[in-house]
Amino acid sequence: MRLRSNLDRRQGGFTLIDLIVVMVIFSILAAYGVMKINKKGDDTLWYQGQRMARDIRHVQVLSSTWGKPLKIVSTSTGYRVECITAGASPCNASAGTALTDPATGKAFSTTLQYGVTLSPATTIYFDIQGRPVNSDGVTINTTAPITTYSVTYSGTSVTIAVAPITGFLTVSP
Repeated sequence: MRLRSNLDRRQGGFTLIDLIVVMVIFSILAAYGVMKINKKGDDTLWYQGQRMARDIRHVQVLSSTWGKPLKIVSTSTGYRVECITAGASPCNASAGTALTDPATGKAFSTTLQYGVTLSPATTIYFDIQGRPVNSDGVTINTTAPITTYSVTYSGTSVTIAVAPITGFLTVSP
């Protein structure tokens, strides 16, 4: 009788099925992690598009705060912020030189990474109220966005449209 009661009592611990289920879950998580690490451009495409939109908004605020007209000069690999006319601080840098971003203390210049590209290579101007203007400083009165940037990687893109008059930004997707 005593021998039978020992068999009826279960020993604590994991079964082989428990261990296999845990290993399958860890394998799936590891495979997902490896795929995410190897796709840096996909991970950063949305981030870099959002960063450019934040920088455009930041330039609009700086131009109205400083009372200085500013411009964003873009190339296929990045963009920089400059003063439209040289003068007193913060616009005492020479033409073609990026301003110092007061938020970071570094040059207000961004280079896109991991093969992400920007188009079109153009310049967008902002007046002292942060509104988009043409190169002569005249407010643009159109119904279509004045500039639509595409931040692209491997056929996928994030679009940033700058509205006329207000400078309101829309980012999609």
